[in-house]
Amino acid sequence: MTKVIIRKIIKKAAAQNPLYESARAKRFKDLAIEHGARNLEAKIDQAINESDERRKRVKKAGSVTVAVS
Repeated sequence: MTKVIIRKIIKKAAAQNPLYESARAKRFKDLAIEHGARNLEAKIDQAINESDERRKRVKKAGSVTVAVS
């Protein structure tokens, strides 16, 4: 799922590259986009892992229901 999202981000960012850019500038921008995508993927994976860990802790501790009236 995260790979699909990152591909869409890279594709959208690559479409915004103007034609007059030099090859070196284009490569630098591509590397920056890839680096950002990797960071984004790492953050998404970390959030998923934290969510899974939290869910396991709650399940292990037993769920507590609070009624508000």
